[in-house]
Amino acid sequence: MAVDTEFMRRDTFYPIAGLVQLYAGDIVYLIDPLAIDEWQPLADLLQNPDCLKVLHACNEDLEVFSRLTGTAVNSLFDTQLAASLLGLGHCVGYQKLLESQLEIELDKSETRSDWLQRPLTSSQLGYAALDVHYLLPLYEKLRQQLEQQNRLEWLLEEGRRLAANSTAETNPEEAWRQVKLAWKLRPQQLAILKVLCNWREKEARRLDVPRNQLIPAGALWELARYQPKNIQSLSRAQKMTPTLVRRHGKHILMLIEQGKNLPRSEWPAALPLPLPKNAKPWAEAASRCLEKRAEELNVSREILISRADLKALLQTAFDSNDYPLLPSLSGWRRREVYEPLVKTLTATRPDFS
Repeated sequence: MAVDTEFMRRDTFYPIAGLVQLYAGDIVYLIDPLAIDEWQPLADLLQNPDCLKVLHACNEDLEVFSRLTGTAVNSLFDTQLAASLLGLGHCVGYQKLLESQLEIELDKSETRSDWLQRPLTSSQLGYAALDVHYLLPLYEKLRQQLEQQNRLEWLLEEGRRLAANSTAETNPEEAWRQVKLAWKLRPQQLAILKVLCNWREKEARRLDVPRNQLIPAGALWELARYQPKNIQSLSRAQKMTPTLVRRHGKHILMLIEQGKNLPRSEWPAALPLPLPKNAKPWAEAASRCLEKRAEELNVSREILISRADLKALLQTAFDSNDYPLLPSLSGWRRREVYEPLVKTLTATRPDFS
């Protein structure tokens, strides 16, 4: 079953579904989510392990389905990931993939359409139908290549990982760890950062608005570092527009005070410092290992390990000389990525004492 969605996400935290497209090789079904309250039949289809769902770049589609049906998609095949595992490029667009694999040129004129308007135009409906119609022949072509290279199970494993992650939301209590340069802050400043990020995450979900409509990402570090005490100093903070200060300024000042008054026992521990300069050759050896593995496997370098996970692995190895098997490095990546990477890191590790 080829599956696709059209949605809007301009001024909301969560995506708003505007259309769901299904195609099993006979008729393309265009389902209007604005007219439906009962989603159990779709949930049953999405959860059916005997029906393989084919999507392209499915992360946001999975989020849409999670919001509509409250469930994850069981058994999925992402054509963009398939392209990456076949060495056809990283994050290849649907249009480009159709051109290279099927010699089909797809009209993308409706990409930025308003999918919540009613009625939808005939152009929108045609665009949405073709988007899902060509997924099945594309799937057949890519599946054949994956089977020839013994990588179909790799792709299905990626699908299981995506499905498992699709229903998981960021813990608001941990949102502060994602702030750029947070490692530069002292524990008390991190306590303020944690309070600000916790409120920002929870309030964005409650109001269904983008996080930056509450506190811009570029302002978080500065607010925690300099701790403005009044509206005037808050107004001078980076990215804090007059509108944001007017709407949320008093509450943000209250949150800063709340963080400042937390007892020492509730301060987060300081984050690890970046790797020192003398570890740079070691980190470069890891990068060369990954580039070599990508070339040997003929896959996109980016699909082997994310920058965040490589950083986490290097940081742990530097601090404790331990090489944890991260969840993202299980399955096929354990043999193809983790083991050769650890071998390289162990062999090239200098004395950091």
